Amino acid sequence: METDFVAAFAVPGGTIDIYLLQFATLDPPFVAVDAQGGKFVAITETRDCDPRELQLLRRAYEIIIG
Repeated sequence: METDFVAAFAVPGGTIDIYLLQFATLDPPFVAVDAQGGKFVAITETRDCDPRELQLLRRAYEIIIG
């Protein structure tokens, strides 16, 4: 887990904690993420996302590339 990235996302009824993880394998864990209701998307697929999600993506990208 990337400890320099700390975020929470407000949703109806509470907040969702956001974590930035680094995988130790070349293939993302699609099955494990899908089982938790998540999904992987290409960065080019995020154009129409909620502005708050885009801000989170920007922060994560800045941490990853330094």
